[in-house]
Amino acid sequence: MYRREAIRECKKLWEEIEKSRLSKMGFLNSPGGEKWWDKHYRGECPLCEYAFDLSNGCPKCPLVKQYGKDCFALGYSRFGRSPSFFEAVRGLNV
Repeated sequence: MYRREAIRECKKLWEEIEKSRLSKMGFLNSPGGEKWWDKHYRGECPLCEYAFDLSNGCPKCPLVKQYGKDCFALGYSRFGRSPSFFEAVRGLNV
């Protein structure tokens, strides 16, 4: 997966999650989330699929590169909803 593709997919995923008004896991376990589960992204995230390195973590993640913070520092939660994280994803430069 390439960087631009990962960012586009991430924006689509989080737009759908935000519109659903569910948490990430709530959305993925709903009928609307099935197509995302089927993609088998690492960490259920296109950015993780693109950037995560088991030995090095996330330094090439577009969130880290653009904001200097990882997803958790930007407000990400698998079981909650964070307006600051939605905003960070929407603001990612392709």
